[in-house]
Amino acid sequence: MTRVRTGLSNITANIGFNNYTAPQGYKVGKVYAVILDEQSVPQQVWINNGGWAGIGTILYAEYREDTELPLEALNDQQLIDLPTALPLYPNQKYFPLPGEIVILMDLPSAPSPITNKTEESYYVSVINAWNSPQFNGLFLNEDKEALYNSFNQNSDFRGLQTFEGDYLLEGRFGNSIRFGSTNRTGNQDLSPWSTNPNELENNPITLLTNQHNFKLPGSDLYVEDINKDGASVYLTSNQSIPLDTGNIVLSNITNPTNVKDFTNPQVIINADRTIISSKSDEVLIFGKTGVEAYSQGPIYLQSNKVGITLQDNQVFLGPYNNDFITPQPLILGCSLNVWLSNLILSLSDFTANIANTISQPEGTPLMTINDASITLQDKLEILNQTLLKEDLLSKTTNTI
Repeated sequence: MTRVRTGLSNITANIGFNNYTAPQGYKVGKVYAVILDEQSVPQQVWINNGGWAGIGTILYAEYREDTELPLEALNDQQLIDLPTALPLYPNQKYFPLPGEIVILMDLPSAPSPITNKTEESYYVSVINAWNSPQFNGLFLNEDKEALYNSFNQNSDFRGLQTFEGDYLLEGRFGNSIRFGSTNRTGNQDLSPWSTNPNELENNPITLLTNQHNFKLPGSDLYVEDINKDGASVYLTSNQSIPLDTGNIVLSNITNPTNVKDFTNPQVIINADRTIISSKSDEVLIFGKTGVEAYSQGPIYLQSNKVGITLQDNQVFLGPYNNDFITPQPLILGCSLNVWLSNLILSLSDFTANIANTISQPEGTPLMTINDASITLQDKLEILNQTLLKEDLLSKTTNTI
């Protein structure tokens, strides 16, 4: 349900003809348009405000309930006649939506080549009329629909639950950054990163999340869920994070700590898909005790140029320390090829030597066969020594 009121008396009781007076040097204005591109405002407004140099400029009217512009009848000329204000901060772009209320002040500016003004109005912040990071406009629902091209209120939207000492940055669309900490006292049910009983209170944690899952049951406020949010980056201190890794069994070679049980500082990235890409140089991954890759599907490695190199004293292919099958070293292909070639050549020479042997007279020793068999025996002994020395077996790579 869209969060818009038909009666604004509770919010506007001190504004306009209700004896509201802006602090000296400040004004309160209602936004009617924001310059975002050439199509967002009439062409004359775009030109007068310097084109692309005017991005973020708002068109506003000083806010009084008794002088509201009729939004449904708002035309280009009315927009052209409205005063403008620039964002106060040059390095922060948080622009209001039409219909929201802003605080304004008149301050010096660079001389305008178009208007020759040396003073300009600047807006500081959106007034938190509805106490919502999503939307704080003051008008009826039908007026809101007339003002927006793409923005739609999410009726399921919930702002973040704040724990003591938190600093939150919240977007309008279910994205946020939380600079928080461990808050175990009374918050374990709400704060899933505060369940480690051995962790100190106030250990810092930073959560960057995108696409909050507002469909999850809960209170009127939202708490991040690394398993249900669209994408998350967690920077922890000593918190244990309940990341669901499925039915993957961790390696018994390095015996890493289970993800949910690890309580040292770590970075966790979780999403439907995670991509690490390097545009012009290597991707380097270092692990003090190990580097491990797990998948519930295949693991595929590809190199388009020089091939794939695995370097260590031992490389195992297949289950390590299999209870039923002892890992065996791989055969060196080129060496085996030479060995088999020599065997074939030796046997070929032997058959050639005895092919035309004739015994005359009967009982005369066949010297050619004798000589050939001795030669073959010597060569076979050399080949056998190669086998005994295991020269054909890999010293590093084993499989089952």
